[in-house]
Amino acid sequence: MAYAYRVYDQQGVYFVTFTVHQWVDVFTRRAYSYILLENLRYCQQHKGLKIYAWVIMSNHCHLIISTEGFKLSDVIRDFKKHTAKKIYEAIESNELESRRSWLLWLLTKDDHIWFWEEGYHGEEITGKKFFDSKVGYIHQNPVKAGIVEKEEEYLLSSCGDFYGTRKGLLELEPYLGGLKILIIYRSTLQMSNRGNLNRFKSRIANPVYLSFDITNVEQRVTEVYLSFDTTNVKQCMFTNVEQRISNSV
Repeated sequence: MAYAYRVYDQQGVYFVTFTVHQWVDVFTRRAYSYILLENLRYCQQHKGLKIYAWVIMSNHCHLIISTEGFKLSDVIRDFKKHTAKKIYEAIESNELESRRSWLLWLLTKDDHIWFWEEGYHGEEITGKKFFDSKVGYIHQNPVKAGIVEKEEEYLLSSCGDFYGTRKGLLELEPYLGGLKILIIYRSTLQMSNRGNLNRFKSRIANPVYLSFDITNVEQRVTEVYLSFDTTNVKQCMFTNVEQRISNSV
């Protein structure tokens, strides 16, 4: 079952769950939670990780994530491997940890660290409605566990960002509801920038889908048709004079 829910589209947005082996309550100690947060920030800065929503509970964490420039499954694999080692070492060196011997025994198998359960139960986010339902599920976790009365009171989640009550502990990406840019080419794609003599031309026969978010496009564009990959295809047009992408008949 660990492989029934996994990443099939490496450029997609996924809801994932990382569970501590045997559901041990490791993250009741704030120091271990901070190791997770530190490594998530590292992945954001160096491995193209984008985080849309998150929560860290006592023995598992939920995230909605994607990557840019890296395979999502590779980033997840490396993150789990590195955090397993770091948290295990933190437990091992923590003289104030009253459960140290028990935790080290439980999180070891055949002289190897076994911190995370296998898999991550990846579910692709296919639209805004599904995204909202998963965000609600994530933020309701501390309420259902009886830790807080209101979801925005819990510090180890992104709920404060969504409600605007405080800045969260991780940077969040906006979710655009499955928006993808569809540039319809006919014969020649010509790009130019005001006063810039450098031009890029390429001849292609078929339309090409460029999967990147509008918010990440550094240069504004004109005559770009957008296709919303939700239920019904709608089209609209962006215009700006700073950069031009046009179709040549």
